[in-house]
Amino acid sequence: MITNQTLFRHFASILLLCGGVVAVAANETEPNNDQGTADEIVVGSSHNGKVASATDIDWFKLTGTQADHSYKIEATNVGRDLDIALELFAFDGKALGSSNSGLEGENENIPFEATSAGDYFVRVRQTGFWGVNTSYTLTFTDITKPKVAGSITLLTDTNSLTGVVAGTTPSTVEFQLLNSEGKATGMGDKPVTFTLTGPAGWTSLSTSTKTDADGKFKFEWKDANGTDISFSKAGKYTLKVTAEGKESQVELTVIPADPAKLTWVGTGTQPTEVPTYIATSPLTFEVRDQYENPVKDGKTIEVQITKPDGATATLDPSSSLTTDTNGQVKVVFTPDQAVEYTIKALSSSTEVMKVMSSLPTLVGEATDGQSPITFTLTHNGDGIGQPSIDVSLQQPTDGKASLEPTSGFTTDKDGKVAVSLKDATVPGEYTVSAKLSVPNSKIKDNTGAEQEKIEVKVSVAATVPDSLTVKGGETQTISSDTASAQITFELKAGGNPIAKTLEVKLSGGPDKHKACLVSADNAVNPVTTLPVTTDATSGEGKVWLKEAKLAGEYTVTATLQGSNSPLTKAVKVIVMASPTTPDSLTVKGGETQTISSDTVSAQITFELKARGNPIAKTLEVKLSGGPDKHKACLVSADNAVHHSASDDRRYFWRRKCVVEGCEIDG
Repeated sequence: MITNQTLFRHFASILLLCGGVVAVAANETEPNNDQGTADEIVVGSSHNGKVASATDIDWFKLTGTQADHSYKIEATNVGRDLDIALELFAFDGKALGSSNSGLEGENENIPFEATSAGDYFVRVRQTGFWGVNTSYTLTFTDITKPKVAGSITLLTDTNSLTGVVAGTTPSTVEFQLLNSEGKATGMGDKPVTFTLTGPAGWTSLSTSTKTDADGKFKFEWKDANGTDISFSKAGKYTLKVTAEGKESQVELTVIPADPAKLTWVGTGTQPTEVPTYIATSPLTFEVRDQYENPVKDGKTIEVQITKPDGATATLDPSSSLTTDTNGQVKVVFTPDQAVEYTIKALSSSTEVMKVMSSLPTLVGEATDGQSPITFTLTHNGDGIGQPSIDVSLQQPTDGKASLEPTSGFTTDKDGKVAVSLKDATVPGEYTVSAKLSVPNSKIKDNTGAEQEKIEVKVSVAATVPDSLTVKGGETQTISSDTASAQITFELKAGGNPIAKTLEVKLSGGPDKHKACLVSADNAVNPVTTLPVTTDATSGEGKVWLKEAKLAGEYTVTATLQGSNSPLTKAVKVIVMASPTTPDSLTVKGGETQTISSDTVSAQITFELKARGNPIAKTLEVKLSGGPDKHKACLVSADNAVHHSASDDRRYFWRRKCVVEGCEIDG
């Protein structure tokens, strides 16, 4: 009975499904018992074979292989009694593999990698005893998996991309796209994108190409239109390469071409006038090529100065200048005459700058005629910093003054230098002179006149006080009503006011006076000894005598402190009693009065006068003394009922009042 399975196995021996198309398998042709008679099987095709006898061997040649591809040779539809064996050989007969793992009727296969393109051979035989006259189908299949891009490799030496001179075209750069296995297999005909970016101000661009069969591609430094890219701008460029999701990049360094011109790059406008005899601040120039690129990092150029006959102006460095990292060179120019000079580079016939030299201005000033003295060096109103100045001193006979600093006078950024006159103790006129350190040089003064030097005169007055006087005289009179006097001392040295500290003391005056000294009219800290500092402009030192209410003679004495030969001046202040100032207080009936303990009362009358005349004032009357436990008191009228030990009117002693020698009544 023929089953569906039998029918399937029968037709499978002649059919092969390839890419959706049913192909008829070829049949082997006998004899094919060795490599020379082997049947050919192309990749993607099948052959039907039959084992005719126990010793029958079938050979097949595998063609159409490619290097680095994976293949599989497989025996299928094997007859149920056939124990089939497969053996794989290289073209030179070298055994590469075999398959005989199955039993009767089971398929066998050999997968393998083709290391190179060429033909391979398969030998088919049986290993059992029952498979005579049994069929099989042999299929040759490419099982290579699609290759995935792994990296982009630069094939060109990158040294050729360093130091490309501006205006030239770099060497072509070659890359290769490799798969994930590091090989070019499957990397042909892949799209590639180039993106080129450059330094600031350079417009980036993009272009594209495709890989060749070996995954290789080139960039020839052309834009999308095939035009050579211009590299006139020096700097770093980056070429970014993108293919199949992978990226790589190379750096291109374009350096400036040969120097073509020298350009002034100083701060502000190009100077047209500089001070004579003085080294300028470094003049800064930028060396550029024909494309306006600064020529950087150690490029040497020659600079020269054209000067009139007789002039000996100098440049420092004198000739060779080396560019810095900004492509700049600096040169110090020192003119020696007030004439016009021309500075230019030997590599360029273009005149870089014309400079007119003119005399600087030097002025000196002493604040209020005193030290320190400031000299200011300017040119057209601008301070000149760093030039060396010679400063000298002329002084009176026996003078031992000096200058500080003693040497090394250099102006600051504003053109100023300060000099202090030290130990100028001898009175008289001192002269401080300043001039440029350059021999035989000249300057202008503040009037514009040419001078060899500038002089500043300082007058030194006596500093030791030699005169202490009193304004208003050494005897002054005040009324006891005012009880106050302002006393002004004047201190001078060599006839000039001077500031020093005086010690002022108050002495004399009547007993129990309460007069005092204060340093201001409204001061609240009265003392009898007071330090007073005289004013530097007027030499005056003021003190106030206060609370001199008692008539009499007071003395206010001023002494100069810290002096080996003290200056002293005393002022007599006479306080006259005022007509309204009491000066006499007496008791009617005498200062001792006697009464009897029977009367126990006494009237006591005080008389107050000013200059002999009665005067109304308030007295404070107090009771004191008396025996223990007395009850005497004071009242202001004979019949007053208010008893007090103190009252301020006419007083009477009432009940049990005690007088001298009186006894106490119970």
